[in-house]
Amino acid sequence: MPVYGAPEYLTSYLRLTPGTDGEAAAKGIKAAMLTKGVQALSTEEELDKEQAQSQGFMRIFQLFMGLGLFVGIAALGVIAFRAVVERRQQIGMLRAIGYQRGTVALTFLLESSFIALMGILSGVVGAAILARNLMTSEDFAEYGLAGVPSVLLHIGAVSPADLAAARQTGIPVPAPHSPEWAPEREPTIKAAIRAEVTALLELLRAR
Repeated sequence: MPVYGAPEYLTSYLRLTPGTDGEAAAKGIKAAMLTKGVQALSTEEELDKEQAQSQGFMRIFQLFMGLGLFVGIAALGVIAFRAVVERRQQIGMLRAIGYQRGTVALTFLLESSFIALMGILSGVVGAAILARNLMTSEDFAEYGLAGVPSVLLHIGAVSPADLAAARQTGIPVPAPHSPEWAPEREPTIKAAIRAEVTALLELLRAR
């Protein structure tokens, strides 16, 4: 048995005049109405915090990709250096029979370029295959293309308050594939399950 009832609170969104600092206005409202328990937040500041987190993850990935590129270039240099050291006798024989120094150097350059090109090509092909598998991993579209009767349900996952705030501020709500998308999990899941079960029961009754 709950001791306290449901919390009573009211969420309001204010549109500031152009040029007004949202963070400063939020601090002023909070300071003026602190005794009444008012909490004021700047929408722009909250969005900046969320974007900073996603940008931090992207920078970590970029750092790892840059590190991989650096290691790959270093490995290619080591391979080229070992190729020259291990083929000193062959280089000497080529020089003895009349090959110029630039021709011998061009041979090693072409060999290293071929290795680098094969590595780039394999990486691009592997990344393309992985990206295709990730973006087309859902089998729903395949069933529909094969002629299987299909139904696609669109379930609203954003609260009415967030939709109203988006209309007031002009900032669109994040899309499902956005890292900032935060749906209302419980009502969304319940509504989706209720709709699916109702559709299945009607389909079974028809048969």
